[in-house]
Amino acid sequence: MSRYEEYPAFLKKCSALLSGGESLNKAWKISLDCDENIKKTDSGKLLCSMGNQLGATDIDGQLSCIGCCRRELEKLLVAEEEKSKKYSGVFPALGVLAGVWAVILFL
Repeated sequence: MSRYEEYPAFLKKCSALLSGGESLNKAWKISLDCDENIKKTDSGKLLCSMGNQLGATDIDGQLSCIGCCRRELEKLLVAEEEKSKKYSGVFPALGVLAGVWAVILFL
């Protein structure tokens, strides 16, 4: 899975650590800690808490945890998409307004 480009860099790092003999929990945590972009976000916190459960419970517990995390990540994604749509109309309008002000100032 980590060989494909569309997967985040932390999965590639996690895969490399697992190949080196590191435990899943530790490899997951190290990989997330190394990725500054993910670590600071809500999704990073969610992924970190999910990583604590990987390998710590039986397979059903892990699958349940992954499913729960997936649902929460989907909610975060929808919220971010709505936020993006909301502000996508604001920035072009601000650019036009700034351009109008520049024209007025030069006249």
